[in-house]
Amino acid sequence: MVITKVWIMANRTKKGAWTKSQIQVLGIDWPARRGWIQDIAGAEISEKNRVLFELKLPVKKVPVDLAKSSYSSVMARIRDLTDQQISNLIRSLETEKWYRNGM
Repeated sequence: MVITKVWIMANRTKKGAWTKSQIQVLGIDWPARRGWIQDIAGAEISEKNRVLFELKLPVKKVPVDLAKSSYSSVMARIRDLTDQQISNLIRSLETEKWYRNGM
């Protein structure tokens, strides 16, 4: 999929911004610098990263044991998921109260 400004804007959190996880899944350093949307628009994104971006996962709610894992190791584990595992993760997250209520 090609990243567009419309897609980026449509996937903001309820507060009108993006999570650190979302920015980093796009390959943008955190904190994002001014102009990052224009820099990334037009680039290709994998299906896995598209799904991760659309999940809007805040760092504290990434569904693994963060008490024993660093943020970078958590994100590495998420990036290594297969498409089937991503589908299962989405179904699991959809049952969580915080996900159903939005962000």
